[in-house]
Amino acid sequence: KETNLSILFRRLASSDFEHSTCEEWNKSFCNGSPVLYTLGCKYYVRPLILDYLEINKDGCVKPSCGNKLCINPYHNSYKKMKASKLGDADTNLVLAFSSRGVPVREIAKALKVHRSTIYRALNREHLHPGSPHH
Repeated sequence: KETNLSILFRRLASSDFEHSTCEEWNKSFCNGSPVLYTLGCKYYVRPLILDYLEINKDGCVKPSCGNKLCINPYHNSYKKMKASKLGDADTNLVLAFSSRGVPVREIAKALKVHRSTIYRALNREHLHPGSPHH
């Protein structure tokens, strides 16, 4: 008999997810997040997918599609911190723009976030707006 965990891993191994379609979890939830139970343990589904795919194990994963039920790995946004509004790719863009002297106001507008989010990202990387990062 297949378990929810074996079904999930089989689907991940065969890339059985479509880019354009949300994959809604219809099993168990805890604190509003998809979970599965196996061998007496509870596992949050999105971090389990993150570990399985070996993507930034120190990160936090959230659905980027806005659907709290969605577990599609293509719809996941991998963040360094739980409350972060920027993913790794966005942070890299912030660093690239900043190193070229692009004003924080323009970076924030391009990424559709508040200026303070950009300042926090730069501060985490120990950079100041407009300074090159070598």
